[in-house]
Amino acid sequence: MRNILLLLTLSLSFGCHPSSSLLVPQISSPAYRVQDPAIQGTVGGRRMVHPASRPTNDWRHLHLDVTNQALNEPQEDSTYAASVGANYTIPLLPQYSIAAQIGGDVTFREKGTEYDVTTGIFKRGLKLNDSFELGGALLLDYRHTQRDGNIFGVRPSVGVDIGEDDSFGVEGVLPLDSETVARTPTMKIVQEMVRRVDAHWGHDWTQELATEFSGGYMFGEIDSPVVGAQGAYALHPSINLALIGEINFEGDYAAGISVVFDLSSSGRPSTVRRYGSKQGLVPFTKRSFPFMVTELSEEGNPPVIMSTPIPDPGGDTTPNLPPGFDGGVIQ
Repeated sequence: MRNILLLLTLSLSFGCHPSSSLLVPQISSPAYRVQDPAIQGTVGGRRMVHPASRPTNDWRHLHLDVTNQALNEPQEDSTYAASVGANYTIPLLPQYSIAAQIGGDVTFREKGTEYDVTTGIFKRGLKLNDSFELGGALLLDYRHTQRDGNIFGVRPSVGVDIGEDDSFGVEGVLPLDSETVARTPTMKIVQEMVRRVDAHWGHDWTQELATEFSGGYMFGEIDSPVVGAQGAYALHPSINLALIGEINFEGDYAAGISVVFDLSSSGRPSTVRRYGSKQGLVPFTKRSFPFMVTELSEEGNPPVIMSTPIPDPGGDTTPNLPPGFDGGVIQ
């Protein structure tokens, strides 16, 4: 009788049935059960969850940004600008890294305020083999300019990540419309997004530090090559700092500094363009970062300005110029 009681006591102590082996306890704690295919188990008492099983519509997919920049866009005066904005990822098929994004900004310039909206869809991490991952995005950009123009452009981006550290891609901008923002007696001034194409190479030096170099061409009135570079660093899993700049061969430029608050704490710089699964569901860049976005052009015949002023009856020798025209610079 004493042996039977001892056997029952040892069995209950190991959490198993009396008929079970005393040497192999039956683990029944919920912490060790794989209850969902996305759950990988537990490590150090923490449940490890595959990204695909995370909530698909919470605030952790939100990025907030503050940017300060100097701009000299084509046919425009140089100016300083500061912007605040947000970018939000909406996972559509997270197990396939397919998501939508929507973001916007308010930009304060010296001569007015601008508003930007970017929306679109993107896919990352299409594996070709162990070293190559394809990705791309189709984005729609809108800007309400400081001249009260409302202009749109479509921006496709496609590229490949090679290995763990390198990325190559091509991105273009095609304006969808133009808007007349000023008129003179003989011509009108039209504003639209810059028509351009760029190729870029990015490199991750560490998990936190990334660089990107680009070269391309601006078409239309500008008709000039353009080069750009940026360095981005994750100061904290939730805070990214980026220095961004570009310049074309006509002397137009954009340069500035951006701070991005990543509420997903991904630890990945979010201003660079990456196409592999390493970047996860980080949204693609918006147009509020330091890039040349708009251009002005003149349509019609500009007035002929004579070299010798003709005095008017009142004795004023200043030529009578059309409003908004000072002999070459659009005001």
